[in-house]
Amino acid sequence: MQEHRSPTDAQLLQSGSADLDIILERVTTLWNNGLVLQKMERREAEKYQRIAMEIFDKELRDIGSFALKHSIFINQKKGDVEKIHKLTEQVLHENNAWMAVTISAKHGYEAVVKLLLDNPDLDPDVKDEEGQTPLSWAVRNRHKAIVKLLLFTGKVDPEVRDKGGRTLLSLAAENGDEAIVKLLLKTGKVDPSAKDRYGRTPILWAAWKRHGAILDLFQTF
Repeated sequence: MQEHRSPTDAQLLQSGSADLDIILERVTTLWNNGLVLQKMERREAEKYQRIAMEIFDKELRDIGSFALKHSIFINQKKGDVEKIHKLTEQVLHENNAWMAVTISAKHGYEAVVKLLLDNPDLDPDVKDEEGQTPLSWAVRNRHKAIVKLLLFTGKVDPEVRDKGGRTLLSLAAENGDEAIVKLLLKTGKVDPSAKDRYGRTPILWAAWKRHGAILDLFQTF
């Protein structure tokens, strides 16, 4: 009898022709394994969930399903869309959606974030065990497109602070991330003069790091 070997995560990520059923089954298995490990307080829990979202993100992009609610599927089978909806429901069950959107925002899985934000019951501003929101992770890790998606919902706090009292604008200013600074300023809800626990402001960070373009933005807004 020939031994059956399931595809590895690396193969699933690299193969553009892998069967959708196999891919979605693997995503579900990895995600559920992560949930089990999380309940056991095991460190590797997020690793499984991250890989699941990475595979899911690649599949969404590969089949052109970046916005499932719209009719943009020229060559896409209706059955495939239904399978993806089914998987999304599995990910969202038992109030686990916040984990999916947090992990995806943290690691830059834009297509997954876009899909999850289509769910009206999702709270995109939920904090994880580290006190970070999806927007916090997206700004910290410089995922501009995800920052834009989250801000567009109007349901996230762009002035949220970390444990040291630093705002997202402060982090973006330190990083010299002009695009994200501009997105945050456009909300009209952030303060370039907001002090953290040590009295440092976004303006001060930009000056220290010699980010002249960001200082110019602060003057413009």
